[in-house]
Amino acid sequence: SVSAGYQHSLLCNSAGQVLSFGCGQGGCLGHGDEEDHFFPKHILAVHSSGSTLHGGGGSEASPHFIQVSAGAVHSVMLSTCGAVFTCGYGANGKLGHGDEDNCLLPRRVLLLTGKQVAHVAAASDHTLAMTDGEETFAWGYGRDGCLGVTWPASQGTDFSKVPIALP
Repeated sequence: SVSAGYQHSLLCNSAGQVLSFGCGQGGCLGHGDEEDHFFPKHILAVHSSGSTLHGGGGSEASPHFIQVSAGAVHSVMLSTCGAVFTCGYGANGKLGHGDEDNCLLPRRVLLLTGKQVAHVAAASDHTLAMTDGEETFAWGYGRDGCLGVTWPASQGTDFSKVPIALP
């Protein structure tokens, strides 16, 4: 799969490896830094369950990926086992980790553990995931209904830092 964001691009090859290139703002390239890369570079490590996993893809120690999606300054990756990983600029909770911190290495979205995610999509400021049973989750900036839910005025915010199930 391939995906083009605002100033970066992602490639997922047939070996399940993810390559990225372009502007590295916020860590959206997933290489552990914010450096720009002018040529495709393999993402060689991911963060999962408190550990940094190194490798080339396809093993328990390094997930084999099947889909990528590039947002404006964040990236989403889907593994063959249905795990979702995100990295990049974390404003408005668009990474789904429960905070607004930037993430320099792909990190697993833990609240989706146990869900068999089949599709992911990254937009400018929000992210979506759909399971193989068509259960849909959204997180990030929610103004104008882009998360598929109504925000009560009393909430005091218009974003979700964690995945929420859509009705």
